[in-house]
Amino acid sequence: MLHLAARTDLGLDDDINGFSANTDGIRNILKVSRKILSLRFAAFASTILVCKPGYEPTNDYDYHPTTPYGKSKVIGEKLVREAAGNLHFNWCIIRPTSIWGPGYGSHYLDFFRTIARGRYFHPGKANNQAVYGYIGNFVYQIEKLMAAPSEKVHQKVFYLGDYWPTRLREWTDMIHNETGRRKVRVLPNCLARLTAMSGDVLWWLGLKKVPLTSFRLKNMSIDRLYDTSLIQTIANDLPYTLEDAVKETVAWLKANGEI
Repeated sequence: MLHLAARTDLGLDDDINGFSANTDGIRNILKVSRKILSLRFAAFASTILVCKPGYEPTNDYDYHPTTPYGKSKVIGEKLVREAAGNLHFNWCIIRPTSIWGPGYGSHYLDFFRTIARGRYFHPGKANNQAVYGYIGNFVYQIEKLMAAPSEKVHQKVFYLGDYWPTRLREWTDMIHNETGRRKVRVLPNCLARLTAMSGDVLWWLGLKKVPLTSFRLKNMSIDRLYDTSLIQTIANDLPYTLEDAVKETVAWLKANGEI
């Protein structure tokens, strides 16, 4: 059993009560799974946001969430662990990194569209490095995980994503080149901060689709690195490089009339 169902927005204007899909949903899944006697293994999807960006947990139980979404996923992980003694099957928890690629529903599509349409301005000197996860590699890791001997993954936490960190500026340059755009334009730091502050005001007024806010600008300056070594022992080499992933995503956008 692979449990991926969840409410996945950050819920910055909401509270934990709005994320019952991630809390009561887990309770219901655990309750029903106890009745499925043929069940031998289950993987429960959590999130990297059980800890805030830039925070390095000391172990799998060290949590530091700052969003309602992250807090709801912490509750979900704890529910699984609390139920462990009464489960007849092996299980693991997966924490996907930021997943992107072809397919509707990803906020990264807006990122690609903005670059392809020549509307992207790189904010100041923001050049953080992060472990992202291309959707093709993510699905490959899931398949390998579900096919692995369950005793090798039982009660473990897996970070699923690409095995390499990606520099934000490197990534944007690569997308620019693939879409045939000119060199990335850079917004001076002072202007980037002013734009982010203006975005904060618009967000507060109810305009959610703003290009930049202080929250986003801060995230673009924080390194987000995750240890994927455990899934590497199961999935080995990934099928897509970063270059492959950008080419496939741009091709999908073109084929679907998005750019």
